[in-house]
Amino acid sequence: MSRHSLAALSVVLMLVACEGTSGAGTKSTQVGLKSPHARGYHHMFTTDHGVLLYGGETAPPRGGGNLLGDVWIYRKTTGWTARSTIGQKDGLTGYDARSARMVAFVDEEGQFKTLNENWVYDPVADSWQQRPLGSRPDELAGGELAYDSESDRLILFSRLGDTWAYDLDTDTWKLMNPTTGPSARDWGAMDYDPKSDRIILFGGGISDQGQSDTWAYDYNHNSWHELKPATSPPARMYPAMAFDPTTNRMVVFGGLPTWSGQALGDTWAFDLTHDTWVELSPAKGPSARARHAIAYDIETRSIVLFGGGDDAFAFKSDTWIYDPVGNSWTKA
Repeated sequence: MSRHSLAALSVVLMLVACEGTSGAGTKSTQVGLKSPHARGYHHMFTTDHGVLLYGGETAPPRGGGNLLGDVWIYRKTTGWTARSTIGQKDGLTGYDARSARMVAFVDEEGQFKTLNENWVYDPVADSWQQRPLGSRPDELAGGELAYDSESDRLILFSRLGDTWAYDLDTDTWKLMNPTTGPSARDWGAMDYDPKSDRIILFGGGISDQGQSDTWAYDYNHNSWHELKPATSPPARMYPAMAFDPTTNRMVVFGGLPTWSGQALGDTWAFDLTHDTWVELSPAKGPSARARHAIAYDIETRSIVLFGGGDDAFAFKSDTWIYDPVGNSWTKA
C-alpha cells in the first residue's frame, strides 16, 4: 500500500512552502507562526535541545497537498520555534543521537514529484548539508527507522521485510539478512529500548490490514525474536511509538485498524523486561488519529505528540503532552 493510495473527495488547501535549495538550506519562511502547520506523515525525535519535528505532508495528492521540509523545535518554556528548511522535500528520516544529527533520505519533493537526495541536519548549528546518495536501499517509503545507540546504527525495517543498518559517519548501508524476522509490512511503529539494547517493532499494515504482533531486534546478534505477550493492543497501522526512560516502557498512541477503518485513540505501554502490554486508559487525551508522531522530551520527562488526524485529508495542528508517571494527557 502506498502512502498516497487513498480514495476520498475532500480537499485541503496547499501550504505554500519555500523552494528547495541545493546548498545548506535556507531560513524558514514561517515567520510569525507559533506552531507548525497541520500535517501527517511527519517525523519527531528526542534531542538534548528539545523535541525536533521535520517534514510530512499537508494532504495526499488527491487533496491538493504538498510535502514539507520544515524543521521545528519544541520546548515547554518556549513552545514551537521554526528552524531552517531544505524546501518541500521529505522521505524516511532518522536521528543519530551520538552525533546529534538528523538524516533525511528524501524520495519526493513539492507535490510528490520523485526526487532522490540525502540530507543531514545539525540542530545545534541549524544547518543542512547534502550528502551523496551512496547505496541506500530501495523502497524506503513505508519502512521504519530507529537509532540503536549502543551500536551507533540506524536500523531500517523496510516494507519489503528487509533489515538494514546505516552508519551515518561513513554513509554506508549494510543488508543484515537475519535468518528470521517479521513479515513484510508498512507503516508500523518502531523505536529503540536502551535498557535492553533492542529495537522494538509493533504493528503495521499487511495488505491494508493492521497487525498486532510485537518483535525485538538485536543488532549485535543480528536476530529478530517475536514476543508473545499475553495481551496486545488491537491490530493497527500508522500508530506512533516512543520509548519512555522514566518508566522503561514503549508508549503507543493511536493508529488505524485497517486502511478504511476508524482511527484509534488509545494509549498503551509495552515493557520488554516483562513482555507485557498494558492499556493505560488516561482520563482524557488526544482525539483518535493516525499518521501522527510522538517523541520523548528529556527536559520535562514527558512525551510530545503533534498532528495526524482521523482523516488523511484533514490533518490537525494540535500539540499534546503525555506525563507517563501521572498517566495524563494535557493539550499544550
